[in-house]
Formats: sequence, structure tokens, C-alpha cells
Amino acid sequence: MKCSVALAADSKEELLQAVLEHGASVHGYEDTPEFRENITKEFKEGTPPM
Repeated sequence: MKCSVALAADSKEELLQAVLEHGASVHGYEDTPEFRENITKEFKEGTPPM
């Protein structure tokens, strides 16, 4: 699913929590090990593009 929201955090753990909350509340995703693995593969270092 395409999503235009860009999230940033001070740690990978904080970013993962924000993504999980957004994914569940907005897109209806469940917090599963597979979902967490797929999401963390997409993490990028640096500032999100504007």
C-alpha cells in the first residue's frame, strides 16, 4: 500500500513504534513479526524528503 506519510525518530525502536501505531490505526495492519520485519527493512538514515 502506498502511503505519503514520512516519520522520523531519535531511535529505530521509537520509529518502529510510530510506524506500528500508524499502520494499525490508519491502514488496519496487525502487529506481527512479519510486518515488523518488512517495515524495518524499509528504514532509511537521514532526514525524510520534503
